[in-house]
Amino acid sequence: WYKAGELPRAADAYDRAVGHGGLPAERAAHAEARLEQLRTELARIEVRSPARRRASVAYQRAALIPFTVYVRPGTHRVLLDGATDDAGRAEVSVTAGDLRSVKTRASTSPPSLPDSTCGRRTRSPAAWR
Repeated sequence: WYKAGELPRAADAYDRAVGHGGLPAERAAHAEARLEQLRTELARIEVRSPARRRASVAYQRAALIPFTVYVRPGTHRVLLDGATDDAGRAEVSVTAGDLRSVKTRASTSPPSLPDSTCGRRTRSPAAWR
C-alpha cells in the first residue's frame, strides 16, 4: 500500500502488523518506524458506537464497530449502515496527527432481511429436506 501511495491503508496494515506481534525483529522495527512516520502525516478516526453495528468512513466499508481508521487530513463522512436520518451520519474534520473519536447514534434498529424474497414466499428449513 505504501508504494502505491495509499498511505492510510499502509498505516492500517502497519498498525495491524505491529499490534498482532510475531514479526521478526528487523521487520517489526521497520513497521514501527514507518507507522510512526505515517502518524505524523495522517490522522485517525475512531468510530466507537453503537457497538456491533457497521459503519463506513474513508476506504473502510461496512466495518464492525468499534474500529479505528487512518485517513488523510481533511473532512470525512462517517455513515452508519442502514442510517435513515442524520443521527447515523457525522462529518469529522482532522489535521495531521489528530485522533478523533466519533459516536453515532442509531435512531432505528439495524436493517433486517425481508420476510420474502422478490415477492415469493420463502420456505422454512423443514421444507428444505
